[in-house]
Amino acid sequence: MIEITGSIFLQPYDGLRSEALSWYQNPDLQRLVNGTSEPYQEEQVLKMYNYQSAHGELYYILWRETDETMVTIGDVWLAPADFAILLDPAYQQRGIASAVVRHFCT
Repeated sequence: MIEITGSIFLQPYDGLRSEALSWYQNPDLQRLVNGTSEPYQEEQVLKMYNYQSAHGELYYILWRETDETMVTIGDVWLAPADFAILLDPAYQQRGIASAVVRHFCT
């Protein structure tokens, strides 16, 4: 696990999590990510994650809620010619994505 801040961590992709499936089935997030409100099905998310993990570095973004509780709030993919980041809407506008991007840019 990579610590970005005391509250933000990156964990290497370790399989599909239910939180991730809910993000990619959210029409508003799909519009931002893919330009369409058509939700991904589980097979599509798995295919995307398998591709990303084979062609770059794929991580889940974790948020420390309490000393004992961490929640999965997004994902980030870094490849030689591409980059993608997605955050659960409940965790947007907190500087989390900016902190993750800064980590990869330094």
